Amino acid sequence: MQEYRHQMSSVPSTPAEQVDAIFRVLEADITGKDPLSNKELGELLKDLRGIGHDVSVLDTFTINRLDLLVKYGSNTREEFIRLDALRIIANALLLSSILRQEWDNAIYLAEDYNTPSIDEEFIIGRILFLTTLVQRDYPSNVQNALKAYVYRCILRDADEPLTEYAQNGLRETCKLLFNILLKFTDDSYQYEQLTQPLMRILNHLPHHINTTTSSVISCLLKLPCIPEVFAPRDDPSSSVQLLLTILENTLRSESPEHPQIDDLVTPLLLVVLKIMCELNNDSVNSVIRLRILPTDEDRLQPLGSSTSLSSLLLRLGSRIDTSTSKEVSQQLLWNASDEDAGKFATNIGLGNAIGYLVNHDIQVSKDLLQQMEKFVNVARQDINPITGQLQTAELNQYGLDALTEMTEEEKEREAERLFILFERLRANNVIKADNPLRVALESGKLENL
Repeated sequence: MQEYRHQMSSVPSTPAEQVDAIFRVLEADITGKDPLSNKELGELLKDLRGIGHDVSVLDTFTINRLDLLVKYGSNTREEFIRLDALRIIANALLLSSILRQEWDNAIYLAEDYNTPSIDEEFIIGRILFLTTLVQRDYPSNVQNALKAYVYRCILRDADEPLTEYAQNGLRETCKLLFNILLKFTDDSYQYEQLTQPLMRILNHLPHHINTTTSSVISCLLKLPCIPEVFAPRDDPSSSVQLLLTILENTLRSESPEHPQIDDLVTPLLLVVLKIMCELNNDSVNSVIRLRILPTDEDRLQPLGSSTSLSSLLLRLGSRIDTSTSKEVSQQLLWNASDEDAGKFATNIGLGNAIGYLVNHDIQVSKDLLQQMEKFVNVARQDINPITGQLQTAELNQYGLDALTEMTEEEKEREAERLFILFERLRANNVIKADNPLRVALESGKLENL
């Protein structure tokens, strides 16, 4: 150790040469030729950790050297020593795709740490996650060790208060679990007992999507849809109510027009859709319909204008891009309408429904408006079939007084919207009448649209 310190202070060296010198000292220590004290070992690993962030030294980190660091990362070492050794391994794997592909001894860490601390769960989870990024054939004993490690961590996290700091480890464990479910097992039912603790964790976390809730939801998407969890006899709607509340809170805080909304809400939308289709529980599906379909209060405005979950989903589905969340939100509303075109158009308004129907080659009959009528009860005969708004509310909103209060720009925007909607309905044989706006435009009665 003294020789190393003298060499580093007296002879200028490159970062790669410093790494080589450190590993020579570590090899002498591990073999017993020149043992180090814990203090000396801690200082040496601290130096190596700092140098390891330099990408120019990546080639000096070999498989054998990672195996050496695993020995220092053993659960039998002092905590400050093993944590630094593990951090060095995690950093090397993060920076080197070659090491991620070739090094497969990380499994010893999963076997060694029966009850990892918060810090250890974060670092070991990161190491195991990085090594499972590569598709490889793990023998059954390795898969069993990974499974046992994930079970231990998630079951513990479900039963303890999760501070923001503790959530760091949970995220890495969930990322590891997602990789395992995605790449290394064809039988997700091996992990079905994790569904309940993951839902408990989700309930304890803030009820909106952040990096932690997102990692939990991604795992739920890959796990089996278990009736005991998503439709328990004592409270069938509890789990789905939680998921829909998280969805609503997220869409309200970020807005459906947020550029990153697709990444935020798509996994959660898919989980709800999965529950609806695979579980097919009447009580659960009724709750979903109550939460996502428009209410009478929503119909006081054109559908999609209020702040309800239904309106937020309609706004998400009306985005002009081709995002996955747009497709899944519309699919969810379609399923909630029993996959019936007339009921679908009645529920959300033909203007909101027509795009989905056309894009999915769903037969749009010229009698669609008549089909819609059979789903509107006597009390609801006054619904505008295009916008889904109550006609009485529409008169109040768009009567002559409202028209006189609109600016010329607002009038032009509204005329353009109606023109495009009318053309789409004619193109799909929903109506046969000539577009009155086109007639007015061609006759010269309407200008500057």
